[in-house]
Amino acid sequence: MSKLIIVDWKTSSRIYDDMQLQLVAYAQAYNEQYEMAIKEGMIVHVSKEKPNFKLTTKVFKLGKRPFNEFLELRERFGEVIKREALDAEITNGETSGC
Repeated sequence: MSKLIIVDWKTSSRIYDDMQLQLVAYAQAYNEQYEMAIKEGMIVHVSKEKPNFKLTTKVFKLGKRPFNEFLELRERFGEVIKREALDAEITNGETSGC
């Protein structure tokens, strides 16, 4: 029996563990769109060494724990963006004076 996995190709300096968070976000989007559970993802790293490019792979489990970590980081990022926007308004004198 075959199974679906998410594959992401990278050319960064190496495979990082936090790349799992990007895979789990992709898998969740796919799961919501097609109602099919994808539980594994793979990073394929392509080295930049010419002329002999090297491929390295790493498989990640994509479950609730990494997805919850992704959601938490996304929420924190949203808070930072809101703070920066508010700081910019204050700096530019654009507050409503409430």
